Amino acid sequence: MMHTDENSAALAESARVLRSRSNSQVPISRLPDEILLIIFKYFEENTRLSVFDFNFDDDDDDEEDDDGGAPACLAVTHVSRHWRQVALERPTLWRFVGSTSILWLDIMLERSQETPLVVKCRTGTSDSILVKTLEKILLHLPRIKHLEFHAISHNSDRIMELLSSQPAPMLETLKIGFSGMLPTTESTTNTIFQGEAPLLRSLQVFNWGRRWPSCTFEGIRTLQVERMQLSDLLTALQCMPSLEQLTFMGGMLQSNQPIPINSKVTLARLKNITLDENWSQDAQAVSLFRHLALPVDVNILIRHLSSEGLQPIADLLSGMDKHSCGSTPVFRSMRAIQSPPWSIGYSVEFSTSTTFTRKDDSVRLTIDFNCYGYVGDEPGATRADPQDIVFEMCNIIAERRRQTFFAGQFESIYLHGNPGFIRGLTDALRIVEGSPKVPYPSLRVLLLRDISFEGDELQDLVDVLRMRVQKDVSVQELSLRRCTNLSADQVDLCREVVEVVSGF
Repeated sequence: MMHTDENSAALAESARVLRSRSNSQVPISRLPDEILLIIFKYFEENTRLSVFDFNFDDDDDDEEDDDGGAPACLAVTHVSRHWRQVALERPTLWRFVGSTSILWLDIMLERSQETPLVVKCRTGTSDSILVKTLEKILLHLPRIKHLEFHAISHNSDRIMELLSSQPAPMLETLKIGFSGMLPTTESTTNTIFQGEAPLLRSLQVFNWGRRWPSCTFEGIRTLQVERMQLSDLLTALQCMPSLEQLTFMGGMLQSNQPIPINSKVTLARLKNITLDENWSQDAQAVSLFRHLALPVDVNILIRHLSSEGLQPIADLLSGMDKHSCGSTPVFRSMRAIQSPPWSIGYSVEFSTSTTFTRKDDSVRLTIDFNCYGYVGDEPGATRADPQDIVFEMCNIIAERRRQTFFAGQFESIYLHGNPGFIRGLTDALRIVEGSPKVPYPSLRVLLLRDISFEGDELQDLVDVLRMRVQKDVSVQELSLRRCTNLSADQVDLCREVVEVVSGF
């Protein structure tokens, strides 16, 4: 029996050696280690990104990862001894930490060695497991480069203790959120990262009800906030002199803290402000802008639900008060984008110049609106027509000219994609008989792109343009780029009232 076992073992070893030699002759086994590492990197990244998504609003309540928390690059270590050796010798393959499994967490932290860590704890993780995970991960706080997690608010004090346990000299991005009611007694965060996070540039916070340190966040370039007290947000902005991008999600927390009426926060380096869809449901959004001193060249993107009407837009613009140096934000162009669900977007752009650069950073004021809602809350409310909304928005913006809101009057209009906008454009340009008011008197250029004309839409537009010629406010250039349902006769009609017709 013993000889049989020895023979079986010898045969098995011989078979293993033969398989190893055979595998070594396969072309992929002869790849240089440098090429293998490139392949491993792309495999790890593709595997990780397919399951490693982070969202403050994720409602997944699963306590365990579908893959058991195994590292994304684990599979390559099971192919061959050589592959395993190559993978284990590259610490950067093991630096993406997201598992709540203590076993895999220890392995990742060990194999990553001293490599900067990217930590993303999924929102579906139970809070007790998350805290235990953070207790282990934050022991390595000095080498964490990216940190994001979402926890239950009753554990916020413990988590803040962990975040304050060590400096974070390599931290560049922090995304942190809490669910539920915040504690009534909040500890100060003046000691977070022990006041040392010199590379921190991007910060995203949700349901943050704590005081801000005066120095830890002074290097922030990008800030996204949701559910904060207005007084705390203004205090935070005062600590961020280098801020370039501010995204305001709305949903301000109520606060009894008074805010001085004349207090101003100067954001001299601010380049972009984005107001996401929730802002219009927050009455404090206008108050926020009244307390900000904005640079004259700031770019503003406003996401708006058409079902909420246009008054929030008007109120918001009224809140954009003067900069401390005595000037106001100066807009040279304004864009309205229709973003309906499950379809491509459409846009209308108004510019004080006759030249369109088509670069997003050249558009100072952009309104991104959804037109699938209804106007009014009562039963039977009428559906909001996008073409009416966008041009009414433009009229609201134009009214601000008396406050030097725009650098001049609109000289060009650009329409893209939506045939319904043609009717809105025609109505907006029409001169009402007997009225002294001429809409868009400085308009000189119309650019229409990717529009399929329907019925008499083009004829109606030509009639309105002819009327403007008679009133000496003619459009001088009409471009019909990739527009369809146009006949040669219709194009000739356009040439009768417009000096330059091109693009078809």
